[in-house]
Amino acid sequence: MNTNPARLYLDHAAATPLAPEVVDAMHPYWSGDFGNPSSIHAEGVTAQRAVDTALHTIASVLECKASSLTITGSGTESCNLAIRGVARAAKRANGSSHIVTSAIEHHAVLNTCRDLQEHEGFELTEAAPDKHGLLSVEIIEAALRDDTALVSIMYANNEVGTVQQIRTIGQVCRERGIPFHVDACQATGQLPLTVERLNVDLFTLNASKAYGPKGVGLLYADPRIPLAPVITGGSQQLNRRAGTVAVPLVVGMATAIELAERQRETEVPRLQELSAQLREGLSVLGGTLYGHPTERLANNISVGFNGIDGETLVLYLDAQGISCATGAACTSNRTEPSHVLTAMGFEDAKAKAAVRFTLGRSTTATDIDRVLEALSSVLKTLSPA
Repeated sequence: MNTNPARLYLDHAAATPLAPEVVDAMHPYWSGDFGNPSSIHAEGVTAQRAVDTALHTIASVLECKASSLTITGSGTESCNLAIRGVARAAKRANGSSHIVTSAIEHHAVLNTCRDLQEHEGFELTEAAPDKHGLLSVEIIEAALRDDTALVSIMYANNEVGTVQQIRTIGQVCRERGIPFHVDACQATGQLPLTVERLNVDLFTLNASKAYGPKGVGLLYADPRIPLAPVITGGSQQLNRRAGTVAVPLVVGMATAIELAERQRETEVPRLQELSAQLREGLSVLGGTLYGHPTERLANNISVGFNGIDGETLVLYLDAQGISCATGAACTSNRTEPSHVLTAMGFEDAKAKAAVRFTLGRSTTATDIDRVLEALSSVLKTLSPA
């Protein structure tokens, strides 16, 4: 699915190409079936029917009611709605003003929590991970207070691929009656998404990491959890999120999520095999592998080489036709070391050395050989004398 066969794309944690099935599903709603789903005429009814079908498709994957799903404009917006919506509602209802998250969250979560701390009087606890990026359930449990309004922990880390103990953390939160939000934007097609089995109350998804369109996201919210709207205006989506729903994007998102779930059983083992091949080769080249050795996403490999800046390495590989990243795409234009690796205990030089390869449906064993060959050459050029 690479758009240019001459290039090798290994940054699927940042964005994925549209699956052909997604393109086909979206096509009718760009022009022919263009109606506003809030309208009561035939065109509007057709549009609303498409949205309803899409939501039921996603609900079947999450094993939840379609009415518990809210369409947003991105994963970032979904995280904002979950965190701000629950925190503000709890504070208004009973004065709860404490939030628990982790120091390795995506900035969509971390900076939202910090903003509530700085501007709205919330107290914030940021749990630190171990050296592999794994969060301790005991540390999170110890951070809970009687006035904790929300716990927000990511399913899998976007930079180093470590998968968290979501089900156990969720059970702890349920026993305390504290809403539990999970950012699952990296999980689609790689990890189970059944919300009840995961013990989650709020669940953020998007499509752009799963061969779906950009510009659309999703929030599952247990209807028993009070949720104050963040975007106000019209009464769309049961007053949870105002604004006209982008029908083609919703249809594309649903198609992508359903397809990813259908392929997960065969795709994950394939990616695990390719990742093992790449990790072994990186170790031979002297790389330091970041993240948990076993509790990790199948497609995510994070590595650093002593004395070599990660951004420089990415640019050299880019010149050889290989696309990878230094970390989250949302912060790739910043010069600070990775906040994830820093929280994991790595010094700045190690954190700045990190390079992330994220494999996809098009990745082959031959591609892995090409990466390792290119890396070997680049490392000889960049290695300190």
